[in-house]
Amino acid sequence: MKEVLAKLVEGRPLAEGDVEQAVGTIMDGRATPAQIGAFLVALRMRGESVGDLVAAVRAVRARALRVSVAGPLVDTCGTGGDGLGTFNASTAAALVAAAGGVRVAKHGNRAASGKVGAADVLEAAGVRLELPPHRAAAAIEEIGFAFLFAPLYHPAFRHVAGPRREIGVRTLFNLVGPLCNPAGATRQVVGIPDERWLEPVAQALGRLGAEHVLV
Repeated sequence: MKEVLAKLVEGRPLAEGDVEQAVGTIMDGRATPAQIGAFLVALRMRGESVGDLVAAVRAVRARALRVSVAGPLVDTCGTGGDGLGTFNASTAAALVAAAGGVRVAKHGNRAASGKVGAADVLEAAGVRLELPPHRAAAAIEEIGFAFLFAPLYHPAFRHVAGPRREIGVRTLFNLVGPLCNPAGATRQVVGIPDERWLEPVAQALGRLGAEHVLV
């Protein structure tokens, strides 16, 4: 971790392997809060690249609980943080798509900065949030929809929650989360807070095996 931080501070390029290793170290709980904060802020100041996104997503996906479902799946998940205070459009879109016969593995979380997140909406509607992988797979097969609650499927994110909250600015992990669908959905509608991320997010998903993406 110290070697990666030194490269960032000195302005030296990071290989994707460096970023994947650093994010893996964070996800495994082997980085200190100071190291996590320094890494995320340094990346933000340098500007996160497509390669950074790809490497970080690979590290996060490798540590996620997986939902095994055969065939194509769709996910509608956004980063949040646009500051517009709109309703949770991704959840509404997911339910409409599922009602039309599309199999949806909806990945999401509670609100971070807006009024409501996907989890808040579905919980208010009586949906059980903490659905284990085998039950989620069964729901997709039976009714064409399951909600994959991010804290359940990505327990390693607990190691970065504190530093992210204390930093208080957007970091790499805001962009990475929506790209880590636990069911491996290859068809995604991704919401982002800034149009400058349109092409980088689409390019990253393309490199990660996505088939159809709308950002």
